[in-house]
Amino acid sequence: MSATDTILGADEVRIEESGTGSIRLRLPWYRSLAPSTIENATITVDGEKVPRESLTIEINGEAADLPTIAERWQETWFVQDRAILRFPASFLTGDSAEIAASLTLRIPYILTGPDSALSRTVHESRTLNVVTEDQK
Repeated sequence: MSATDTILGADEVRIEESGTGSIRLRLPWYRSLAPSTIENATITVDGEKVPRESLTIEINGEAADLPTIAERWQETWFVQDRAILRFPASFLTGDSAEIAASLTLRIPYILTGPDSALSRTVHESRTLNVVTEDQK
């Protein structure tokens, strides 16, 4: 599996002090892109889908929900950096969790029609250890 086929950027899912769960996401593309290229993100925890409206994505230290991340076209999500996908920690109930995450990107410089760009979805599923912030 190549780096552009993976999105889970760590072997753990965290429960943060704020009471949210979080996973690190890799940019599944070979070039840096603007955060606005994120069309969709989903996460399922132990078979239970987290509602889209409960998700936020932090890139470059700034969090946004999925509808408003489209406004962040003047900055860059660098290939080396990890985004943080946050969701309610109530979905995390054990010492480990089966995490299934998907990320859909719109690649603006690869046109697939007169008014459309390439849309690419990467899905990854793994069992991750659950770590609380005070266990660092």
